[in-house]
Amino acid sequence: MKKVVVLSLILGLSSFTYAGFAHPAKQVSKAASHIAVKTTTQDKGILDPSYKSIDPLTLLQDPGKLIGEKFSFEATFSSFNPYAVDYKGAMRSSKDYVAFLIQRPDVTSHDIPLSELKLIYSRKKAEKDMMNVETGDKLLIQGKVFSAALGDSWMDVTDVTLVKKGPEHLAKDAHPDED
Repeated sequence: MKKVVVLSLILGLSSFTYAGFAHPAKQVSKAASHIAVKTTTQDKGILDPSYKSIDPLTLLQDPGKLIGEKFSFEATFSSFNPYAVDYKGAMRSSKDYVAFLIQRPDVTSHDIPLSELKLIYSRKKAEKDMMNVETGDKLLIQGKVFSAALGDSWMDVTDVTLVKKGPEHLAKDAHPDED
């Protein structure tokens, strides 16, 4: 197991776990191994060159100039939020869409949401891709800015990939009987 971890760290595959190498007492369940496979970056076409890599705070600087642009960034999930849907100035119906918040990348000591960035995702995709996402999980988000209503960037999220589970989530998965 130590050789796999060291090799994974050297190759930058820290989110990959192969159940066959795990200690018998720590075997990864089929569901957990499915999640590990799903979170690899190549499975979802992350290397799509049409998405520009950006820091989420940059999206706040001049939202009007970013409309129609496609961006990709990593962020820490904060929570789902109903306030960005059903706003007439940047309409996305809550019947078909969900909104979520990420944590401010410039504040690491507290969980402060980046509420100025409106992330809106298809409800059907969110039910599939974000079913097990919890506060603190690291996500790769891809989307296209569609509005600058209220002076904020509004982004249609096209894809969400779980990059790494947050520390609280990992601890809960390691000790499921302690809920």
